[in-house]
Amino acid sequence: MLTQWFDPEPGPAAVPGVLARGLAGRGHGVRVLTGFPNYPRGTVYDGYRQRVRHVETPSPGVEVRRVPLYPSHDGSAVRRAVNYLSFAGSAATQVSSYLGAADAVWVYNSPATTSAVARPLERRRKRPYLLHVRDVWPDSVLGSNMLRTGLAHRMADGALTRLVSRTYDAASIIAVTSPGQLDLLRSRGVPREKLRYVPVWADEDIFYPRPTDRSLLPEEASDASLILMYAGAMGHVQNLETAIRAVAAAEDLDVHLVLVGGGVLE
Repeated sequence: MLTQWFDPEPGPAAVPGVLARGLAGRGHGVRVLTGFPNYPRGTVYDGYRQRVRHVETPSPGVEVRRVPLYPSHDGSAVRRAVNYLSFAGSAATQVSSYLGAADAVWVYNSPATTSAVARPLERRRKRPYLLHVRDVWPDSVLGSNMLRTGLAHRMADGALTRLVSRTYDAASIIAVTSPGQLDLLRSRGVPREKLRYVPVWADEDIFYPRPTDRSLLPEEASDASLILMYAGAMGHVQNLETAIRAVAAAEDLDVHLVLVGGGVLE
């Protein structure tokens, strides 16, 4: 597995750990090349000290090697870019030695710079890799407020478009999380036989409908006729301003929006 994010990082960064344990539980040997945990606050977690090589075994059948990166997860496009590129650079120095003997590699395509690290495995070692697309690049970056229109926006668009096109070409299988993503990548020339629709899952023993407990709501929302909740990351990419404007436009319907989560815009 090649991923910038891994346990004990939460939210979407927890997905690789779930998959690693699931694969190990089915009898596979799993190696993970990842960075030092710093999401979502952009500071390295207590108990970790960055160094060139750090190996741990967090669960049976799963070995993790961590490589250094520049920790950042704020609203600065420059610092975020350095965060992504620093992990890619560190991982590139160790990907062949650590993952070169794998039968196959699972690559978490967020950020897209991670997938560029996997390309030598396919070209030089002939190791197939599955590219797991959670956010479609460059759309998710360019659609946020991190890059304003202008020269920087155009340069990022061109560079990222070339990057993702090459990684799509090199990947053996590309997993997407929605039918819309599947259609979008097909329209950009990705062969249909490469694409697999893998929806985001949930453990229904934990997450299931329950009776509404209005005592848990903010006081100003407890008597609203309709209560909507957004739960998740709060950043530029989520564009939560759209949801806020929509609720404001429907104020005569007594709609209340509850935001639950955290991030650079909380």
